[in-house]
Amino acid sequence: MSDRPQPDPGSQLSAAECELARWLARELVERRLGAPALFMLESLRPLNFVISQAMAFLSPIIKIVSDQSKIDQFQELLEKRESIPYICNEIHQLEEVRRG
Repeated sequence: MSDRPQPDPGSQLSAAECELARWLARELVERRLGAPALFMLESLRPLNFVISQAMAFLSPIIKIVSDQSKIDQFQELLEKRESIPYICNEIHQLEEVRRG
């Protein structure tokens, strides 16, 4: 298995977007926030495009406390409908590995 992220066959996510999703999932699982993140992501799944647009609106404020490039990439990732299921799947897989 390669360490370089590869998009799933049939996915509209690019390799860079898959890498960002995996990074986010790893950060959440390492902080033991996998379950709360899954709950939030699953409940907000129908609104992912609206949330991405809200991020665009709030980006000047968000960028004060966070990395600008990651915020922009995350906003673009959320514009795609398959991003939330992909992130959730990554969190599930990492949680399974963590539990052993």
